[in-house]
Amino acid sequence: MAVRYHHPDRNHMSIDFVHPDRSSVEAKADELDESETDVLSYDLDERAYVLYAGSEAPKSAEEVEMDPQRLASEVEAPTRTILIRSLQAFQAVVEDKRMEEDERLRAYKQLELEGVVDALDRVDWDGTVTEIGGRLMSNLILRHPFPNANHRTSLTMLERYVAANEREFDLPRVHTSDYEWKEWADEYIRKSKRILTVRRNAPRFYHLDELGCETVVRKGGVEIDLEQWDLMRDLNRSHEKYAEDHEELCEELTEQILQRQQQVDPAQSGLGRAEFAGYLEQLS
Repeated sequence: MAVRYHHPDRNHMSIDFVHPDRSSVEAKADELDESETDVLSYDLDERAYVLYAGSEAPKSAEEVEMDPQRLASEVEAPTRTILIRSLQAFQAVVEDKRMEEDERLRAYKQLELEGVVDALDRVDWDGTVTEIGGRLMSNLILRHPFPNANHRTSLTMLERYVAANEREFDLPRVHTSDYEWKEWADEYIRKSKRILTVRRNAPRFYHLDELGCETVVRKGGVEIDLEQWDLMRDLNRSHEKYAEDHEELCEELTEQILQRQQQVDPAQSGLGRAEFAGYLEQLS
């Protein structure tokens, strides 16, 4: 039996609470004063009530306030420069979507500026190009600060990091002309989304598994087979374990990208935060 991770009609809402007693779920919903909520029931081994919750979001990413220079004005260098370029990378994804498909990129939440800063602060900037590039991508994805397109935005920042180490580097195209992930990249992206979702929801998924749920389905048809995951009831342990797994996955993807381009030695030492920011400051 499958349960949807996102609300079937409102994609900005996702699983917040699971219980076999509807009154318990409704009581939980009452505690979430600032969230939009809805309760759906699923006939698993026993009846399960799932609370979906989410904050109101703009209809499109173009409606999100986005002035990189102003938003980053109170952040100290060199993080400020990387933050500005990250926000500009997201803007570029929004524009590409409109230009390539004549369609506006949907927004599922507001921009979380502090999330970008936190992601950059969590990166260990000592290691090889593969390691640092993978950590940069992983932390941006795990923190998920952008209203949408977090994977594409993070890949753009990975490209810029590698280019800082090798100026002629050009990221291999990871999506097709109709804006779908290419097959070789899709394997990594789907696994990334599974890790991201389980990391945030292991205790909830533990209860779903107990109630007879076999699969959780994200938007985009990404399926999570609960039997294949260590569903910890301790969210802190889940965060730690799956952050490590995700970072390892992103390092693997970075190495795959570097091997495809054959322009950068995956084992060469990578630039630190200040050096990377210095490179970004030189870009037009």
